[in-house]
Amino acid sequence: MPSRPNILYVIMEDTSPILGCYGAPLVKTPHIDQFAAQGVRFDGPFARRRSASPSRSSIFTGCYQTFTGTHQHRTYAWNKQPLPSPVKHVCDWFREGGYFTCNLHPSAEEMAEKDPETIDARLWGDRGCGKVDLNSRSMPRIATTLSTAVTGRAKARPAFFRDLTILETHKGDGWTVARQQPPGERVKPRSRQTSALLPDDVLCREEYATSSTCCHLADGYVGRLMERLEREGLAQNTIVVISSDHGSLFPWKTVSLRRWRSYSTDGSFSRRPERWFRGPSLGQFDRL
Repeated sequence: MPSRPNILYVIMEDTSPILGCYGAPLVKTPHIDQFAAQGVRFDGPFARRRSASPSRSSIFTGCYQTFTGTHQHRTYAWNKQPLPSPVKHVCDWFREGGYFTCNLHPSAEEMAEKDPETIDARLWGDRGCGKVDLNSRSMPRIATTLSTAVTGRAKARPAFFRDLTILETHKGDGWTVARQQPPGERVKPRSRQTSALLPDDVLCREEYATSSTCCHLADGYVGRLMERLEREGLAQNTIVVISSDHGSLFPWKTVSLRRWRSYSTDGSFSRRPERWFRGPSLGQFDRL
């Protein structure tokens, strides 16, 4: 067994704690709930910005966006600047420490395959979408497939850091697939209890229900990832962290909860094998 742990970081796009382990009563997330019960759930995480690229620029550097000059959403490529010294992308730190690093993305052939658990053509799902979305010139290495990442790691370095984004929770194709799921797998719009900040109308209820169903869809992807770690003998030496990138956008074209708050709240949890574990007891939560 390697002397250092592998690390798998999973980002569920545009999500807030609309999950069973956070007390959401209508969303079925059995895999994530089990994952949280086996690890540590964070009850107080929040994003430093309310949109993807500034938030990701902070997550992967550990710095405020205003310090690194990455606070403008979707900076044009020609205007992106290097990160100021001594700031580095986390992948750079890991590589310098001897890790194999990659941002997972499926091949074109894999994208043509049909997902056995959905009605539509195969989506990105548990293979990642290769999303980077940073406002600096720092770019992590891309691996076309999970198998390529495993092979590359085995040939070069004993431990890995993998970044994987589940895109289906973002408004788009994943929402279309969510609406096509069997009735028993969908959250019903009429069962939604609207927030005082939001109008209790048909559009709000439907959008919230679809967003919640996407969390259920993503839960299945998380289950596949955990199964693959077990199947490949990596589970006992891999620290897994799951979070959002900046909180949910709900509902589209009506009102964004992100605009009502200075900082968006994210769900965040991690599972660490016993040999690497320090901190709160397994199954507990941390308000950090």
